[in-house]
This record gives sequence, C-alpha cells and structure tokens, in this order.
Amino acid sequence: MMIDEDSLHPYTVQMIKNIDPKVRDSLTPNQMAAIVEAAETSRKLGQHPVDLRGVIPLYFAKYYFVFLMGRDRRLTSRKQEKRRLEWTSLLAWTFFITVISLPFIVLLLTLVYLFKSSLGLDFIPDEHVSDLLNMQNN
Repeated sequence: MMIDEDSLHPYTVQMIKNIDPKVRDSLTPNQMAAIVEAAETSRKLGQHPVDLRGVIPLYFAKYYFVFLMGRDRRLTSRKQEKRRLEWTSLLAWTFFITVISLPFIVLLLTLVYLFKSSLGLDFIPDEHVSDLLNMQNN
C-alpha cells in the first residue's frame, strides 16, 4: 500500500518503512490508516512549545543537543511510580530488618535461657531444652 509521505511526519514515515515489507504489503487500507493515525496521534503528545535540536560539529566528532520545554502531563504516571517505589522500599526494608534481626533475636533468647539456667530457675518443672533436643535425636 502506498502512503503519501509528504503529508506525514518523518517519524511516521520511518516507522512504516521499518515494518517488514511482506507484512506492510498485506495490510488493508483500513489497517494502514489505523497505524498511521496511531503514530501521528502519539507524535502529537510529544510536541513541546519549546523544541530546540541541533548538531555541534567538531573536528573529531559530531554532538547533538536537544532542549525541550513544556507543561508536565505525566503527573498520574509519576504518582503511580512513586507509590510503587514506596511499596517496594517498604518490602525491601522489612525483609532486610527481618534477616538482620533474626540472628540477634535467636542469640538473645539463647543468652536469656543460659542465664535462667545458670540461676537454676525452672518455669516448667522437669522440662528442659536439652531434653527436647535429645528426644528429637532419638
């Protein structure tokens, strides 16, 4: 299918040229029109009131620059991204604190048990951790 390249933005023309020729030739006029419309519509979202682009040619290389300025319309997506990062951070910190604190908790409980045993205190008569460990080994 032929398209009028003069009436389209260069981005749209290049995008259509990047489609596999076999696939592009198999598209119906309605399908091609829908693709062109989608490309042109998405391109319009990227228009900025200030759009400066250029190339700085130097002896050894060329460098390009782009300066865009306009109203920020990404507020919703930024809020969603911030919420997702906060949730991920909370999960990561929870995991980190748990992994770090677990050995200290086990060590503290062991020290408390050894201290209790050295004082000769039995909260449950005739029941000891060593007895429980021996029962599991038998």
